[in-house]
Amino acid sequence: MADPDVIADEEIILRRIPPGNYWQAPAPRIASTNFELRPHETGVSVSRNRFTSPEKLLSLAPAARIGEDWRVAQAVVRDVRAMGFDVIPDPISDDTGHALLISAKSLLTEHSARKRLAKAFRLLPEIDATDIPTT
Repeated sequence: MADPDVIADEEIILRRIPPGNYWQAPAPRIASTNFELRPHETGVSVSRNRFTSPEKLLSLAPAARIGEDWRVAQAVVRDVRAMGFDVIPDPISDDTGHALLISAKSLLTEHSARKRLAKAFRLLPEIDATDIPTT
């Protein structure tokens, strides 16, 4: 059995994308603003598809906002690592597949790095709200 603390290069990671043009660029792209760190954050929150399905990830959106055209984007870990980011397991109570994209070089403060990340992630097809599990 594979070690859950090791994230393989072939793994798919998911990022929940809020509704609106500020976050969702014309499909299949997403906006680089999805990778800006908030003051209290040390890395960009993602989920490992191996543990968390896109439907489950959407179910974790703030309850009042489910059904507001939230989307899920995916990337391959290898592509993210090639940009200088580490993908670190960071399981949390409601998402055992939670992980963080971090960089010792503070790449997330650079617009060009966030733009490259946005290009590495692709929007998945829209998920029907009836497919989103209730938690």
